[in-house]
Amino acid sequence: SLSRFLWAKKTVERAAGLVTAHDEFIAKHNLQNQTLADVEQAFQTNFYSFHPGMRTDKGEMILWARPRFLNWKEIEPQQVQLFMFFCINTMTKAFPETKAKGLCLVIDWRGAGWKNFNRKLPPLMLKMVQECLPARMKVIAHLEQPTFFSMVWAIVSPL
Repeated sequence: SLSRFLWAKKTVERAAGLVTAHDEFIAKHNLQNQTLADVEQAFQTNFYSFHPGMRTDKGEMILWARPRFLNWKEIEPQQVQLFMFFCINTMTKAFPETKAKGLCLVIDWRGAGWKNFNRKLPPLMLKMVQECLPARMKVIAHLEQPTFFSMVWAIVSPL
């Protein structure tokens, strides 16, 4: 419903645009009845986790991403994108306060290297979070990012 998106975008016009983009994303990827079984391969990587009780001192729900668990020979960026869409979309339905307080993404780079990075994933994720999901990304924190991170950030940040 539109009210679910108003929390994230604050104006009816912006929320209506988000509803349209959200519905188009669901239709494009045939996600009308998406379940955890549909994203099981990405779930099994242990790349991404969240727990409703893990929150910042300001109330943002903490999402934990660990790139070291991604093996791009076994999983496609689109699978990871659809898994994260499933998680965030489900989370905003189940925990309405998440829409208002926002999300905190912690990317834990410990043990990660070039083999765990796929240049196709960041633009997919940014577009999805900014244009399709009823939540605000309040904080993105990087832990122990590898030396190549500054090069990657230079590519991704203009998006």
